[in-house]
Amino acid sequence: MTKEKKMLPDGWYTVKLLDALVCENKNKNGYHLQVAYDIVDPEYKDYFDYEFKHCQNVVNQKWHGFFYVSLAYYAVKKFLKALKESNPNYIYDKKASSLRGLVIGVKIESGSHHRSDGSVCQIKKVTKVCSVEECQLKRCNSIPPFLNEEEHDKNHIEFDPEGGK
Repeated sequence: MTKEKKMLPDGWYTVKLLDALVCENKNKNGYHLQVAYDIVDPEYKDYFDYEFKHCQNVVNQKWHGFFYVSLAYYAVKKFLKALKESNPNYIYDKKASSLRGLVIGVKIESGSHHRSDGSVCQIKKVTKVCSVEECQLKRCNSIPPFLNEEEHDKNHIEFDPEGGK
């Protein structure tokens, strides 16, 4: 029995790294870091865990909370900078296993995935990584601005600290 899952909107999220593994690229010309993660923000906390346990058929269960970091110098440098800014006690030791439990900011967006059978499906992809602090600032910047003056005037309620005296 599967339950309907809450849709994850595109946006900035704080995530916890659950595991990491160095993998060879599909075309066998390099390596990348495969990172399993889940969301820690309250509204979507443990989103992928819930989806895995409650919204999929038991026979074909797949963990959908993965992102990939190229092991090219610039990509690793950016990833490590975000990790160190978000986890001040983290010391880089070249071990993927030491990433477990760390937090980082990510931008998650919808994207297309081309399956081996030629069909296309929509998936959620991590498109950017950053520090948790930067993520929180970006999330705040994506919230709609205050009401315009006309809306403010219609909804304005006077506050009198003297209690009307």
